[in-house]
Amino acid sequence: MPGYKSIPEHIIEEIKALPEERFQIGLVRVVTLDEIGSGKLAHLGVSAQGGNVTTDSPFIPRSATRWSKWNLAGRDIRRPDWPKQTRTWTTTSPNFGDGARYGYNSQLHSRDVMAKQTLHGKAFSFEVNAIARPDGKVSVRVMFEPEFSTGVDLKSDDLLMAVSLTREIAGTPRVFGVGGTSTPWSEYQEFDWEFLPEDHTGAPIADYVNIAATIGVPREMHDTFRERFEAIRKFQPISIRYGNTGFARYVAFEFASTVVLENYFYGNAAYVMYEDWQALSQRTRLDLLSDPSARFERVIHSKGWQARLKQAIKGERGITA
Repeated sequence: MPGYKSIPEHIIEEIKALPEERFQIGLVRVVTLDEIGSGKLAHLGVSAQGGNVTTDSPFIPRSATRWSKWNLAGRDIRRPDWPKQTRTWTTTSPNFGDGARYGYNSQLHSRDVMAKQTLHGKAFSFEVNAIARPDGKVSVRVMFEPEFSTGVDLKSDDLLMAVSLTREIAGTPRVFGVGGTSTPWSEYQEFDWEFLPEDHTGAPIADYVNIAATIGVPREMHDTFRERFEAIRKFQPISIRYGNTGFARYVAFEFASTVVLENYFYGNAAYVMYEDWQALSQRTRLDLLSDPSARFERVIHSKGWQARLKQAIKGERGITA
């Protein structure tokens, strides 16, 4: 996954909700021993042999990806908010076209250019831990080592590096409180396919309050989320799932032949997917919208959206399921 241009909204919300004063950026992945043994997490310094899991910690990413390179070598960034800098250079040309006979003439030139800031590579590392779970799987924690204060500047270059590097090498970053009462990392239930950290198939369908709390719906968005959630639940989905990658914080309502992805925050539309929804849900919205071969439909939340969504679920609009 690519990094971020700025601190993502879900990170800002999680920082604000922390009871602790300090936090780290990271994530927890739940995988099988076979997956680790096959090298699935080798790029994170995690390996397994004979049923034993070993980790290379602290771990410094050394891949050729953008943020990994910037973490080691640094980079220059353009600063339009800084005063422009004067750039000067000299050109030399022969007099009358014949320098050997008439000599050369040098001219000094200058112009104002946008300033650049040099961000030096700090070689930030990750602490990687693994704990066996009762179900036979393994929880792997990948944690950006430097800690941050909840009062951190949300334009901090180090915080941007933390969330971007984590996303690039491991997956969608989360906020973990340090030394407080937050849920221990070993109890997090985020699976390798992170869109589905919880699955309510076969169980009583969850209410919007529990899901809103789990995916971090801001208090001011509760009414909107409740309206959309309960409107779709009336169509009697088989299951309700939720997650936090590609389609970040979407709730998936699964029907017999379609899946509806709904979200309180990202965009003003529901996505109805007719096939391969597991693969489509892990793509970014922009990537999906630019793919004419993807079988899905967007339903804008304008007047009459519930009726249009009902038709789309049955395959009666535009695309036939």
